[in-house]
Formats: sequence, C-alpha cells, structure tokens
Amino acid sequence: MKASSFKYVLIGIAILIGTNTFAADNGPLNLMSPVTVAGTRLAAGSYNLQWEGSGPGVQLNVRKGQKIVASTPAELIPVDHPFDSNEAVISVENDGRRNLIEIHFSKKKFALEIKPQSAATSAGRNDTDPW
Repeated sequence: MKASSFKYVLIGIAILIGTNTFAADNGPLNLMSPVTVAGTRLAAGSYNLQWEGSGPGVQLNVRKGQKIVASTPAELIPVDHPFDSNEAVISVENDGRRNLIEIHFSKKKFALEIKPQSAATSAGRNDTDPW
C-alpha cells in the first residue's frame, strides 16, 4: 500500500471515530396542542428531537422533516424509574402561553429539561401533555 493511500485510510478512520464521538441522540415529540419552544410557536403535530453534547448540557433541535424549527439549550436529567409513556411537560403562563419545559421518553432513564429563556418562562403552572 502506498503511503498516500494509507494516509487516506487513516483520515477515513478518524472521520468515523469523530462521527461516533459527536453523534446526536434523538427521539419523537408529538404535541397535542400548540406550544412555544425558545420563542418559536410550534403547532400541534409530530416533530423529531435531536440533541448534541456530552451532557448534561446539550443543544436541542426540534425538527419538522429536515428543517430545524426551534433550537434551545437543554439538560439531560436522570430519572429513578423509566417513564411508561412519552410525555411533553408544559408550563402555562399567566397570559395563556404554553411553553415546553420538559420531555419524558418511554422506557428511558433520562428526561430532557429545556432551559428557560428568561425568568418569565419559568413562571406559571405545569401541565403534562401526553403524546
């Protein structure tokens, strides 16, 4: 094998290792009603979540098809017992706005907590919106 060919093999291996090291995790998000994520209003419907980072702090992207429709910092939080079903936890503000604040995944030992964008987003009561 020529030295230049060997160099390309090493570069290919490095790319594969790098891809696995920084691979994103993902999961579904089905919203029964409109909510706000990072200032963006999402209509009811099905979305795909993708998060990147070494944890616990991650960057969460909400996708509709191939398009990122919202992006926000989030935190992977461990849970003692896996959830029985997928759930979106919603905070309802005094003005009626509904903010997505946490996502629970069926059979997983973690949840995703969305970091508040400001002090105003952490006020209000919590509802659980099943998906």
